[in-house]
Amino acid sequence: MAQPTTTERPTSPPAPHEPPPEPPKPNRKPFFIAVVAVLALVAGTYAYRTYSFNQSHASTDDAYVTNDLVPVSPRISGPVAEVLVGENQHVKAGQVLVKIDDSTFRSAVEQAEANLAAAKTGALGAQLQVGLTSQTGGAQIAEAQGGLAQSQSGIGNALADVAKAESELASARAGEAGSNANVQAAASTVQSRITSAKRADLDVLAAQSQVRTAEAGVKTAQANATAADAAAANAATESKRAQTLASEGAISRSEADAKATAAATARAQAEAAHQQVAGTQATVEQFRSQALSAQQARREAQDAITLARAQLAAAVQAAHAAQAKVTEGAAGVTAAHQGVEAAKALSQQAKAKLQQANTAPAQVNITSAAAKSAQAKVQQARAALDAAKIDLQRTVIRAPVAGIVSRKSVEVGQQLQPGQPLMSIVPDSAPWVEANFKETQISDIRPGEYAEVEVDALPGIKFKGRVDSIASGTGSTFALLPADNATGNFTKVVQRVPVKIVIDPGQPGIEKLHSGLSATAVITTRG
Repeated sequence: MAQPTTTERPTSPPAPHEPPPEPPKPNRKPFFIAVVAVLALVAGTYAYRTYSFNQSHASTDDAYVTNDLVPVSPRISGPVAEVLVGENQHVKAGQVLVKIDDSTFRSAVEQAEANLAAAKTGALGAQLQVGLTSQTGGAQIAEAQGGLAQSQSGIGNALADVAKAESELASARAGEAGSNANVQAAASTVQSRITSAKRADLDVLAAQSQVRTAEAGVKTAQANATAADAAAANAATESKRAQTLASEGAISRSEADAKATAAATARAQAEAAHQQVAGTQATVEQFRSQALSAQQARREAQDAITLARAQLAAAVQAAHAAQAKVTEGAAGVTAAHQGVEAAKALSQQAKAKLQQANTAPAQVNITSAAAKSAQAKVQQARAALDAAKIDLQRTVIRAPVAGIVSRKSVEVGQQLQPGQPLMSIVPDSAPWVEANFKETQISDIRPGEYAEVEVDALPGIKFKGRVDSIASGTGSTFALLPADNATGNFTKVVQRVPVKIVIDPGQPGIEKLHSGLSATAVITTRG
């Protein structure tokens, strides 16, 4: 097969000194158009995504990490004895931080305990006095009534003496007239002896009245002894119980000793009361002996009547002494009347003593008031002891929360005052973020919405959290020197509102969050 032939045209050689022809320039318009189109697409996509993101999110870089700061300060004054923590040391809740010298406070506790023991002893004595006054009041009234009866009996005796003196005067006058007739003198003498017998009868009655009065005194003494025994038994029981409580450490040894002293005193009072019973019984026996003597005197008076009749003849011979006996009898009558007045005065004294004894209920009220006052002193002393113990406990300053010690400013030997700042503790609780959003951003922010936080000090780590709360005012509202927009010149400035974002616990790196770190916060305002 024949190959086609081509006709080649001869090229003319280039002309000398002529430049070579320039190559053709490429057309770059399509490339630029493509780049612009891509850039426009990227910018539009970014703008759309930014717009869409801003429609459903709110973000700000005006945010920072914060946490609680718990101050530690003393509540009492005193020198520092020991500091047990250092700066930036982690402490547990309740761990001892600082110890204050407690010697003065221990002394105050011991003094308060002694005061309380003394107050309790005084209250116990006052209470026993109430019981004693209540028990002896009736006995005092009975005793006063017995004294009144005895004084009235004395008036009867004095009247009997008056009758005797008048009888003797009549006898003397009868003796003066005895010379007229021996029979009349003898009869007068017999009558006189009969009167003497009657006087003896009165003496017997008086002695028997004294016996009854003494027996009433025995009953009074027995009542006092019974009351003293009851008080001694009660005090012994209280002492035994106090010894048991003291051995168990429930009360102090001084209080138990006070109980034992009170029991010994009560026993001594009971023994004294029993001795008084014995003395009163001896008085009863004495008065009984006097009563027997009075009965013997009455028998002798009966014998005297017989003797007077036998001495009828001798009466005539005694006529010359009758005048002297008349004078003596008159003096005896005067003395007997004076005895009646004295007996009446004793009766008035006995009535006054009875009136005084009737004031026993008022005395019981007075002792009861004293017992209440003593009990109030016990409460006051107990309150003082509690206050002293509280001050002693406050010499040991403990960590209120678990966390990190910071800003420690206390040293050993330093004199502390109540409220003086010693250190601060940053708690171990999760920190939160305070994000300041523009006022145009907070319309859709609600508590509970999801949030993400990036901290400048921890790049690449995003912390998840939730909106906890929104401040009730803008930052300028709570500023030390808030802006005054009513001064004439006004420039509108977009205000910022603090929003509290709580970081979810347990996230990696959360332990590296420290108060004051700058952060960026993004809140998802729509689902």
